[in-house]
Amino acid sequence: MIAIFDSGLGGLSVLTRVREALPRQDVVYLGDQVHAPYGERALDEIHRFGAENFAFFERAGADLLVIGCNTSCAAAQTYGWPTALPVLDLFDAAGQAVAESNVRDVVVLATSATVRSGGYARAIARRAPAVRVREVPCPEFVPLVEAGLSTSPQARNAVARIVDTLGDPEAIVYGCTHYPFLERHIDALLPRAVCIDPALRQARNAALAVREHALPDESGAVHLYTTGDPEAFRRGVELLVGPVGTISRAPLASV
Repeated sequence: MIAIFDSGLGGLSVLTRVREALPRQDVVYLGDQVHAPYGERALDEIHRFGAENFAFFERAGADLLVIGCNTSCAAAQTYGWPTALPVLDLFDAAGQAVAESNVRDVVVLATSATVRSGGYARAIARRAPAVRVREVPCPEFVPLVEAGLSTSPQARNAVARIVDTLGDPEAIVYGCTHYPFLERHIDALLPRAVCIDPALRQARNAALAVREHALPDESGAVHLYTTGDPEAFRRGVELLVGPVGTISRAPLASV
């Protein structure tokens, strides 16, 4: 069984790609909405949240942890991954995706914590050292997606405020898994930019890991959990990806 983690709804963009790549694997998804958004929090705090959330996956019997939260990756740069499960890191997936795109200049749109970590610049430098990288914090984006406003005029205006500072970038990297849900605005305002979504490469890496660890085919079931209110989470999920089955509250010790 594959585990996918995010602070809230953004990891659904990773879940969608993983389901396309691995339709016969069971998936358990956890959104830590009670602590969201992560992007303005301290990295040590994010690490503590991760330890408890990842223990939930271990108890659930997960075989592989696919990260759908870039800010958790930022915390792991300093503190490591608090789990014994094999972990697929989004920063590395992004570095691969940029290297494969053959661009020379990228702007990474990300949360403030991710930008402060410098994790994207390092990951891209490892895979594509000639690429120029600029990391730009977008603190308004996640709350808009979490509030169900990704298609709203407010969201377009928030994206426009960031775009106005970018000039004419060759490529945009979604440095937060919430940001693909704002793609209609980004495409409209930056029609010439290549948009790179690390979730695509992350799903390919998940398929490779399933083969490497010889994980058997399963029923293809998806189990959705939140640390917050399941009904509020359902409304958010259905706005972004359509109707879903049962959503449960994750039994975490501190929630």
